[in-house]
Amino acid sequence: MTDTNIAPGSKVETGQPGTPSHRTGVVVVVGSAELLARNEEESSALVAWESGEQEWAELSTLRVS
Repeated sequence: MTDTNIAPGSKVETGQPGTPSHRTGVVVVVGSAELLARNEEESSALVAWESGEQEWAELSTLRVS
């Protein structure tokens, strides 16, 4: 289920807390799959993770924290 409250500046997380896959970050920009010229059908967000990395993540994998 996509969180429709995800917007630039939102603090988000992915993965389960307490596991190696858990990460938190801030959304830089949100774009539709069409706008981003991606093969996926789902919109994605560019997330600046606390580790300093930036990565596109599908909205369904993110939760507002």
